[in-house]
Amino acid sequence: MEIRVLKYFLAFAREQNISVAANYLHVTQPTLSRQIIDMVTKTEEEFSDMGSNIIGDIYIGAAESYNMKYIAKVIKEIQENYPDIHYHLYSGNEEDVSELLDKGLIDFGILVDPADITKYDYLPLPESDIWGLIMKNYSPLAKKEHITKTDLLNLPLICSRQSLSDNKHNDIINWF
Repeated sequence: MEIRVLKYFLAFAREQNISVAANYLHVTQPTLSRQIIDMVTKTEEEFSDMGSNIIGDIYIGAAESYNMKYIAKVIKEIQENYPDIHYHLYSGNEEDVSELLDKGLIDFGILVDPADITKYDYLPLPESDIWGLIMKNYSPLAKKEHITKTDLLNLPLICSRQSLSDNKHNDIINWF
């Protein structure tokens, strides 16, 4: 498949309107329609030629999340039936994963709440990520039932890059 035809398809998918996509690409609407119909035909032919041998690469972008265990389980199940599928995992925060997804560099992404998912089709995963504080059992904070941000002032903390780069949590970052 030619890169030009793939760009045509991506423009059509993004714009969701053949005329708008044609204007964006500076081609006529019939030319764009013909190229996309040809691409669909060629793709169908390629799939029918493949038979049962499914091969390829799946690119996944993921935030640091407990939910990755579900993705790993699905990958394992698919791998048993289709060993020629290869998986590529990219770790990143919401901004990183969203950028890769928007540019078409990953097939899907796993984002941790709070995340702006308004422009995506999505499925919620069953687990909620919980952030916690780990300390020695003799620490004064270990005896408390609840910990406030004031309790953490002037303490050395290790935080994930994701939590520190998230603009939604500036109130947390600012009090360190």
